[in-house]
Amino acid sequence: MSPKLTFSNGGKVFEVPQPIPPPAETKKPAPATNEEPADTIQLREKPTQIRAGHQAAAPAGIEAHTATPATPSGTEEKATPDPLDPGPFPIDAMSPVARRIAEEVARCHQVPVEMTLLAVLGVLAASVPRNFTLKGGANGKVSHGNLYVLISAPRSAGKSSIAHPIVSPILERSSELLKDFREQIAPKLQAQLAVLEAREKQAVKKIEGLSKNDQCIEIHDTEETIKKLNPEIARLKADLKAEPLLWVGNHTSEKLSSVLAGNGEQCLIYATEGAEVFRVMAGKYSKDGRASYDIYLSGFSVETLNVARVSSGSLTITPCLSMIMFVQPVVLSEVLKNKEAAERGLFARLIAAEILVKPQPDDGVVREIDPTVQSDWNQLIGSLLNKREAERTLVCTPEARTVFTKYHNLTCDWRTGECSENEADLGRAREIAIRIALNLALADNPDTTEVTEDVARRAVAIGRWCLLTTYRLSNQTQAEVRKGRLQKLTTLLEESPSGWMTVRDLRRSHGFEEELLDKLVILSGGTLEKAAMKENGGRPSHVIRLTNPTQFSGT
Repeated sequence: MSPKLTFSNGGKVFEVPQPIPPPAETKKPAPATNEEPADTIQLREKPTQIRAGHQAAAPAGIEAHTATPATPSGTEEKATPDPLDPGPFPIDAMSPVARRIAEEVARCHQVPVEMTLLAVLGVLAASVPRNFTLKGGANGKVSHGNLYVLISAPRSAGKSSIAHPIVSPILERSSELLKDFREQIAPKLQAQLAVLEAREKQAVKKIEGLSKNDQCIEIHDTEETIKKLNPEIARLKADLKAEPLLWVGNHTSEKLSSVLAGNGEQCLIYATEGAEVFRVMAGKYSKDGRASYDIYLSGFSVETLNVARVSSGSLTITPCLSMIMFVQPVVLSEVLKNKEAAERGLFARLIAAEILVKPQPDDGVVREIDPTVQSDWNQLIGSLLNKREAERTLVCTPEARTVFTKYHNLTCDWRTGECSENEADLGRAREIAIRIALNLALADNPDTTEVTEDVARRAVAIGRWCLLTTYRLSNQTQAEVRKGRLQKLTTLLEESPSGWMTVRDLRRSHGFEEELLDKLVILSGGTLEKAAMKENGGRPSHVIRLTNPTQFSGT
C-alpha cells in the first residue's frame, strides 16, 4: 500500500495519497480495492459522472459529495483512474463555517455545490487582510491570500441571488463604510479644506500687496506659509476622493488604480455578469486598442506597478486584487481563447470552472438559508475585515512545507508529461495551494499564526481540484482553437497551386508561428507534412505541404 497523508476535519479522517517512484520490477495486477492510486495527491470519494470536472447529478444531490464510496462488486478488475480527473470537489477539506454556508446556499437554490464552494473560496480570499502573509511554503516566497475565481454558468441560472448571501458580508461592510465616510468624515475634511484654502487665498493676496512695496522679507515668509499649506490641501483633496470601497464591479483600469490607492491597495473585483471586466482587460476602451493586463497580473502577484494616468499623472502602487466573476459560457470561451491573456500568464492565475446548472421544477418545498449558518458566515468574514489594518506573518510548519513540496513535484511531473501541451497553465499550482492554506487557516481560527500539516493537506486537495478543473477547460478550449487553425491552414494549402507554402510566408502573411505549425502537422494525422525545399540553388526553405494534393483538387 502506498504511503498516505491524513487530515481530520469535523471529526472525520481523510486520506490523501502521496506520489511514489514506480518500482523497477514489473508491476503485478492490483487487486480490487477502494484505495486511491499512489501517483496522485487528492481528497475525493468514488468519482461520479463528471462534466468538465463537475458533478453531473441533479443539483439537489448535495449528499453525493459525502456518500460512502461503493465497493466494487464481484471480482471485476478496477479501472485505472485518470490522474488528471479532478473528481468531486473535496468539500470536507473546507473550513466548517465555509462549508455550511456553501451547502445551505446550494440547497436553497438547488444548484451544484461546486458553484457555491468556489464563491465561498473567493470571498475568504478577498477578506484576508493584505498585510496578512504566509512564509515558509516555498523557498524565497511570501504568499498573500488573494485569488482569482471565475465561475461560468448559463443564462437564467440565478447567479445574483445565489452569490448574494455569500458575498453580502463584504458588500454590506463596504456600504456601511461609504455611508459613514459621506455622513461623518467627508464633512470634517471639507471644513478643514475650506479653512486651509481660505488661508492660502489670504496669503496670496498679501504677497500681491507686499510686492508693490517691495517688502522682501515678508514676501519670503508668506511664500513659505503657502508652501506649507499646499501639501496639506493636496492631502485633504486626495482624502475626499478616496471613498472607502472594498469592492468594484465594472471599471476601467485607471479607476481601479485610484480605488486601490485610496483603500490600502486592496480591493475585490466582483460581478455576476463579468463580461465587461474581461473586455476591459482585453483593451475594449483603450484609445489604441491595447490590452491592459498589467494591473491584474501585478494585482494577483502583489507586485509594485507604475500606472500612467491621463488626468492626474502617474501613480505607483503595490496592488492586492481578488476576483469573483460570474460569466456565461460564451464569455468563458472568449476569455480562454485570448492569445495574449494566455501568453502573459493570466490563465495560470485563474481558478475557473464551468458549472452545469439544469432547470429545476418547483417541487413546492419552501427552502430558506438557515439564519444561524448565515450569521456564522457573516461573523467570520466580519472578523477578518475588522483586521484589515493589521499586519501578521503566518508561518508554515516543516510538515506543512513538505506537503506543498510533494504537490509541487507532482505538478512538475504533469507539466513534463501529460500536461506538456499547455504546461504553463500549471505553473502556479503550489502558489495557489499555499494561498488557499492561508485562507483555510484563518477561516478555522482568525487568530492563528501558523499553517499546520493538516491545513496544508486540505489546501492541496482543494488546490488540486481547482488546478485540474481549470486545466481541463483551458485545454479543451485550446484544442478547439488549434482545430480551427488547422482548418484554416489546410484551406490555404488547398488554394495554393503548388499545394505548399513556406513557413516564412505562413508566419508573415497569416500569423502561423513555426511552433504552432509543428503542432498542426502532428494534429493533421498525416494529411500535412513539413519538408525542406531548395529553390534556385539557395539555402533550403522549410515548407508545409499537403501529403496528397490530388485528393483536394478533385482529380
